[in-house]
Formats: sequence, structure tokens, C-alpha cells
Amino acid sequence: WTRVGIDMGSATTVAVVCRNDGFWQPVLFDGQPWLHSGVYRSGIGPVLTGGQALAAAMADPAGYLPDPGGRISADAVPLGDGTKPGVDLVGAVLRRVLHETERVCGGAVAEVVVVVPPGWGPPRRALLRQAAQDAGVRAPVLVPAAVAVASRADGLDVPVGRWVVVCDLGARAAASVVRRTVTGYEILAELDGDAGGDRIDD
Repeated sequence: WTRVGIDMGSATTVAVVCRNDGFWQPVLFDGQPWLHSGVYRSGIGPVLTGGQALAAAMADPAGYLPDPGGRISADAVPLGDGTKPGVDLVGAVLRRVLHETERVCGGAVAEVVVVVPPGWGPPRRALLRQAAQDAGVRAPVLVPAAVAVASRADGLDVPVGRWVVVCDLGARAAASVVRRTVTGYEILAELDGDAGGDRIDD
């Protein structure tokens, strides 16, 4: 195993490990190919992730944060009886993913790729890099979500110089225009709005 790709979404986080020959497989968390992105913390205790965080939240909802990525820029996120920087909460999720990855692969992998959510500019990208480094990744590789989709989509053949629109309808809604270059893809424009699944009730 030479690489792990991590995509931390608003509701769930997924990870895939890859080999040089192109073979890949998802990382399992409690038997599932995804991890609940939410975190839990009470007072000065440790930050819990995944199923442990959900179970603890049943008895103490005030200590649970379902979408730590959405609060990565916050200096002090209230959880239970205390606060925690948002970047630390994201780092806790990434640390859990890396722990499971090392268990599956028998050790650390050489390259860690983290998907950057649509609409994240330099400040939040820097915080995402910091969270990954705090989780133990020396040199994380950040890849914008739209670039990851366009470069790996099956059956998509975009000539150099042409563009494609990538739409992402999750908890939020985003659309990105990416252009094919001689070396890959570049983002020309992005639209990120409050129009996704977390607005259905409204």
C-alpha cells in the first residue's frame, strides 16, 4: 500500500488505500466503508469519533458536533463543558482515519491525499493542512474535490483546453468549472451555496 485518499464530508468520511499496481480498497470503520464525521467531547476528556461519538451523544447531545469540517475556522467550538479549536476536531477525525489505515496496511503509507471541499480558499486549506499535520501526516497532499472527480471519472474524456462542470449535492450544494490542461485540471470557478441536504427541512 502506497497511498491513502481521505474525503471528509459533512456527514461521513471515507478513505481508500491504493497500491502501485492500481488496486484499491476502502478502509472499513466498525465494519462500514465510511466513518461518521461527527465528534464528541465532554469537559476535558478525549475527542471521540465515529460510532463512539454517536453513542456518547445519545446521553449528552451538547458534547456532539456532527460536522467538524464546517467549523474548522472556529477558534473555540463549544462542546460539553469546554471548547476546542475547530482545526483540532478535524485533526481528531483524520487521526482516526490514519489509525485505521495503518491497521489495515500494517503500517504508515507513503502518501496521504486529502480532498479539499468545494469553495475552500487558502485560509481553510491551510487549516486543513495543519489538521492533517497535527494528525501525524508530515506532508499531506491536498486535492480539490472537483479536480479529483474530473481526473478519475470513468468514461470522461475531456480534451486539453476544454472544460467540464462538476456538481456536488451533499449537505451543501456546489458547482465547479474545471479546465483540462496538459498536466491535469485547474479550477476556473466555484459556487458553494446553502442549497443541499441540510436545507431540506427549511
